[in-house]
Amino acid sequence: MVAKFAKEMIIESSRCDMKGRLSHAHAFSMFQDIAGEHADMIGVSLPALMKRDLFWLTVRTKVRFYKRPSMLEPVTIMTWPEVPDKVRANRDYAIASPDGERLIEGKTEWAVLSISGGRPQPMKDIYPSELTFEDEVVLPEPFVRIGTDFSKATDFGAYTVRSTDIDLGRHMNNTAYVHALMGLFNTYEISHLDIYEIEVAFRSPTFEGQTIKYRRRYSDGFIDIGGFVEDKIVFLARITLRK
Repeated sequence: MVAKFAKEMIIESSRCDMKGRLSHAHAFSMFQDIAGEHADMIGVSLPALMKRDLFWLTVRTKVRFYKRPSMLEPVTIMTWPEVPDKVRANRDYAIASPDGERLIEGKTEWAVLSISGGRPQPMKDIYPSELTFEDEVVLPEPFVRIGTDFSKATDFGAYTVRSTDIDLGRHMNNTAYVHALMGLFNTYEISHLDIYEIEVAFRSPTFEGQTIKYRRRYSDGFIDIGGFVEDKIVFLARITLRK
């Protein structure tokens, strides 16, 4: 059983930004795609879990950018699960150049819930017993705690959830949040923001037709963004800038 899955690919043009580099949001999408492929290989894909009345829930995710690859550049993308805790599990990711240089790394924290009851399930019952876990851990520091007080923050636009954002769980896909968020920055801002890391915490699901209103606040070295449906926070994000 393949504990660490890697595949060679090129950076497709559809995943690139106005400068011809892999966009920040599409890095999240690439990691989601390879996670799904590997999960299917080891028998824990979302369709497989749904047959057991279970589904994967993304809790938090972050991606760190050392050097974004360019359009049609060959890369190796890889993923592997960490040893799980009782009811949470991390999955690690990396994109590397042909000579092995790490370009982008990421980590996602997951939980598994029952569909009918909505209760967290023990992770020991999820992964197959024959799976051996890799020792390597990327981004070993804990996820940050993003403050929820946005009363003094400024408005940062709005986004109405579309049918194309909806996944098998019938709610907004976790990568769709990142695409919507990054689309709020104009081209001038994106050109001048030297983004080192993006971290997102998912607080509540959103559904087709709901409008997410965004507020942002600046601190030294990072931007915090809150997404609200009415007065309820549905997600939090921190964009850390390179020093």
